[in-house]
Amino acid sequence: MNMHLRCISSKELHVNLSRNGHQLNIRSYPMPVSDYTLSIVTPTYNRKHLLGRSLDASLQLIQQGIACEIVVVDDASTDQTSEFLTSNYADEIAQRLIVVERFEKNQGVTAAKNRGAELARGVWVAFMDSDDNFIVEHGMVMLTELVEHHDDAAVFFRCRDNQHKIQIGPDLPAGYIGLKQIINQGTPGECLPVIKRQVILSYPYPAELRGSESLSYFGMLNAEHRIFISALIVREYEYAGDDRLSAKKGLRARAAKLVVHNVRTLRFISALSAKTLFGVLLRIAYYSWLTCLNKITR
Repeated sequence: MNMHLRCISSKELHVNLSRNGHQLNIRSYPMPVSDYTLSIVTPTYNRKHLLGRSLDASLQLIQQGIACEIVVVDDASTDQTSEFLTSNYADEIAQRLIVVERFEKNQGVTAAKNRGAELARGVWVAFMDSDDNFIVEHGMVMLTELVEHHDDAAVFFRCRDNQHKIQIGPDLPAGYIGLKQIINQGTPGECLPVIKRQVILSYPYPAELRGSESLSYFGMLNAEHRIFISALIVREYEYAGDDRLSAKKGLRARAAKLVVHNVRTLRFISALSAKTLFGVLLRIAYYSWLTCLNKITR
């Protein structure tokens, strides 16, 4: 695939959006279109058999001028992921359409996402798992929404499962989500976070917990950054049980980290409902007990 890295021009954006039936007055926005550049960050661990599908869909967004690069962070894979990338995407790597970073030691999905955000050059960063992929035909509408929400910290897009093509989570209208809503109710199903790079660098995912991305979102909202929940489905989600990069490894193995997650949630205690607070305290007690049990039974 022979492509050249560039930012889409305002004229091209207007033409592309018009062709897709989405009228947008570019001149009504104070920022130049180059400030809407999107980097796609794809963390991966032993997903060589699925990675190509994800990258090929993301490359189509680059070809359409919607994204400008893919940053792949290989979390010390042992399935020759690096060799797969250099063999199959040599041209894209040479043109810096694909940037590859490899950890020598496995650090977990959140560390990989954080490193990808550090390396990214776009104003926006989309975190796409290596076993999922973009729905390419929805890419231009996604760009429209990013332009419309240029003052927001993040836009969460909806997902569908790749087997039945059904949206994951309830069918709710688009709108902003607040700290009280997200901390007590969560997001409406699985979402694809697209976040301003400077915001995610200020509120990085807790790498030491190897998960718990929600703590970053709590921090953003607590600082009065705005997060918009879109109704647009842009990601196909691979259901593969414990084969996912961020899969659960078992409560006992993760108990100590889950204690920390719930203790940190208490930083936002003023936003917690009585029911949520009770649940957090109960989980702290339960996971603390599991942590002690792990130490005793080693």
